[in-house]
Amino acid sequence: MKNRQRALLTKRRRRGAAIGVALALGAGGLIGAGSAAAKPDPKVTLCHATGSETNPYELITVAAAAAYNGHLGPDHQDGRDIIPPFTYQGESYSQNWPKEQAIWHNGCAPVPEGGLGIYKSGPAWVLPGGFISYKIAITNFGEEPVSVKAVDVKDPSANVVRPTEPDTIKAGETVFWTATSKRRVRARSCWRDIKNTASVSLMEDGGRPNTSSWTTSVVCPRLAIKKTASNGPVAPGATATYDITVTNTGRHAVPFEVVDENLVDEGATITPPEDQTPIEPGEENARVWTASVPVPLLPDTKCGGQVSNTASISLLTRPTLLKRSTGVGESPLTSTAYTDVVCPVDITAVKTSTSTTVVPGGTVPYNITVTNPSAAAIPFSSISVADPGAAITRPN
Repeated sequence: MKNRQRALLTKRRRRGAAIGVALALGAGGLIGAGSAAAKPDPKVTLCHATGSETNPYELITVAAAAAYNGHLGPDHQDGRDIIPPFTYQGESYSQNWPKEQAIWHNGCAPVPEGGLGIYKSGPAWVLPGGFISYKIAITNFGEEPVSVKAVDVKDPSANVVRPTEPDTIKAGETVFWTATSKRRVRARSCWRDIKNTASVSLMEDGGRPNTSSWTTSVVCPRLAIKKTASNGPVAPGATATYDITVTNTGRHAVPFEVVDENLVDEGATITPPEDQTPIEPGEENARVWTASVPVPLLPDTKCGGQVSNTASISLLTRPTLLKRSTGVGESPLTSTAYTDVVCPVDITAVKTSTSTTVVPGGTVPYNITVTNPSAAAIPFSSISVADPGAAITRPN
């Protein structure tokens, strides 16, 4: 699913027995549903320097980690790669930008002298049932400004929308048109490529227009999802953790993003696996996402009961096409896991002196030992220890 473009560019209280001290489980609330999921950094489309005089750059799309580790800096091709601004691990980076962005906007091809350049881009993959949205970048490589109304952008397979502003493309600048496929992607196009070409010319020019194409793959995955509890029992106020295992049961490799962008787990914080390459068929190639869900405090949680959590993968924008393209029926793939809840009612605190004598005016040191004999772990932050008249130091 690489871009085959080769034309021009542009997230109750509990009390325990105590000796000389008061101890309680803190009262807090349930973290709101819909916690932002941790998502991987987006991919980066860049101009990779080839060292060739006739074809100096190649347009490629790589993961943000690959752009940072393999293309950024002077150690790779003397720092000639043209990399637009991107984010990696919370930091922003770029290279030869905006100095050489005209080349990037020209599909990594040499910048022509005069005329209009065009670069069409869109999604690498699409699911059946939806439309394909494109962005068409028009760059003015001439020396004079060009009226937007005088620019003729055509796309026989898509509805093109002219920008409302600016009204002029200045020399060296790029303005974006948008386009949407005229037809929905059909299920019969599963695992095929859809190539779409746009052209640009000046209305009064009459010359041969410049063109740009973009290829999108139609992905129809067959998947299985299984959610299992990875810890437990848990106490009210603690965090329940789960493993979400996704298996490719079909015959074609499924892009990682197809699953990651459509995986839903309400109320959970989802962490993707480190391996974000396409998911190959077979149980041995299954990927595991992790989910963390806060357990409500008392009285919202029943002691001795269970809490449940459901994960799902919604694959299509039109459910009527789901069975035809994936064979799994007309509902999203779902899986529910359960975690036992235990309330640690026998938590105790024992206070002992660490010194048998003290001089007048001195201080008496004590240790306060808190014990939880139950089967459920208690969040450290939920425990409060009080000792009137004493200065308490919490352990690390």
